[in-house]
Amino acid sequence: MFENWPVTFTPSPWRIVDPPQKVMVAAHLAIATKPKHFRQDKLAMRVKLGGLRLAENVPGWLHAWVLLGDGTWMGLCTFTLVTGNGHGQLQLHQWCPAHALSPAE
Repeated sequence: MFENWPVTFTPSPWRIVDPPQKVMVAAHLAIATKPKHFRQDKLAMRVKLGGLRLAENVPGWLHAWVLLGDGTWMGLCTFTLVTGNGHGQLQLHQWCPAHALSPAE
């Protein structure tokens, strides 16, 4: 994963988590959106039911950490988002800011 990122400092600016660790992902923090300010009762039912839910914490797996140039950390996670009606889902494998992650209980 980090073949093209040689370690020249100690500690390393990246860490592999092996085995992956269970985490909870705050989806609304992990995925940056600019929400439109629609009243919930004014949204079409197809949007409420068919769109992905970001308003909850979802279980996931943490695979690695990387240090950013501003001193913050991001974690590489896999997690699944579901649609409002629960019939659809989308599996993600993405970098999430550390403040969007917490240990799973």
